[in-house]
Amino acid sequence: MPSIASQLGEPQRQTPGGSATKIISAKVLDPTHLELSQPIPAKAGDLIEISIPVDEEERFWKAAAEQKFLSAYDPADAIYDRL
Repeated sequence: MPSIASQLGEPQRQTPGGSATKIISAKVLDPTHLELSQPIPAKAGDLIEISIPVDEEERFWKAAAEQKFLSAYDPADAIYDRL
């Protein structure tokens, strides 16, 4: 049976563990504080997961770091294939 949220058209996703998640928006107040668009069923001290889009500059630096890291290893050395 579909959930009420899915019947109302609210975006949902399944986590790898199989539990449903709900997508809401939030306004950034400063680098460490968000203002949620609606209340969430959590109390002070609870941990939640949020998803942050990666910007182009961060993507560039990660790619450069990966390339530098991989250049230190010999592709013919099979031990690194199992890491």
